[in-house]
Amino acid sequence: MKGILKIVILFLVVSSISLANTNHINYIMNTNKNLSQEQAEKLYKKFKTYTNKYDVDIELALAVASVESKFRETAESGAGAYGIMQIMDITSKHYDKNRKILDENIEIGVLHLNDSLKAFGKTDNAIASYNAGISRIKTTNYKNIPETRFYVAKVKQELEKLKYKIKVDKAREMQTIKEVVKKSISKTNKIKFNLGEDEKQQVEENEEVGIDETNEEETEQNQVEEKKEEKRGLGFKLGGLGMLPNSD
Repeated sequence: MKGILKIVILFLVVSSISLANTNHINYIMNTNKNLSQEQAEKLYKKFKTYTNKYDVDIELALAVASVESKFRETAESGAGAYGIMQIMDITSKHYDKNRKILDENIEIGVLHLNDSLKAFGKTDNAIASYNAGISRIKTTNYKNIPETRFYVAKVKQELEKLKYKIKVDKAREMQTIKEVVKKSISKTNKIKFNLGEDEKQQVEENEEVGIDETNEEETEQNQVEEKKEEKRGLGFKLGGLGMLPNSD
């Protein structure tokens, strides 16, 4: 009886793995209609190899590759990013690998994701750092970077197709907002320090008007950036890995 139970459990496990493989392969083919079944299977195996090696969920790697290049092996952006994972030259050198070789391109991308996950956990900030650089996201709320905000949204859309959920780092988001507000208040207080009452009141009125104008300008700018990205389709990279001095 125990032997039969073990066989049933093994069958269910194998079936589950097989179904996941099929879904991932179909996802690759649906993203890039030019790929054959055989080509998609080969790509899947490469992603599976490196995501297992570096402990990165394959769904995350596939979603990033989809947004970056639509699984096009020789895709190249105007910013100089290359391949399926859209690797910048500085990132390639950092990991001491050749981004022009398919396997190494995928490996670099997965390594980068691994570093991002170590820095931010399985959160939206990890996705953002793949685009804008780890060091930049450590000091900046990615929602203030139109291109990166749009990039994160696109990757999360792909993750939904793969039935994979990513967390929003609310604690860090609030911390970043508090730091920005604190700096803004500090700067305003310095300006007001040597002003008379009438001048202080004028500064406060200007601040209120400025907030409204800034919000309108940001909204317009964000819409323009999103339209640009939709047309561009490739090359979301802002500046490589962003882990080295001045690499952002």
